[in-house]
Amino acid sequence: MINTNFSFPAVSNTAGTGQWSEGDPFTTVRSAYYWSATEDGADGADGAWAVDLSIGEVFANRKANDYMVWPVRGGQ
Repeated sequence: MINTNFSFPAVSNTAGTGQWSEGDPFTTVRSAYYWSATEDGADGADGAWAVDLSIGEVFANRKANDYMVWPVRGGQ
């Protein structure tokens, strides 16, 4: 989903052939920090992985920060 060939946001389109645009397939994607559900390990329950969708950088950070979330649905 993250594509560092693009920026603002660093997300590709559905086909993976170009940069994301509104509604392809998501809506309201922001060039902002988003949380991952995965703990970073170093900080235990106090830290998690995050991504900066402006440039596609993935990093560990403290959960005390206010970042966006991207809800996804599992299953079929």
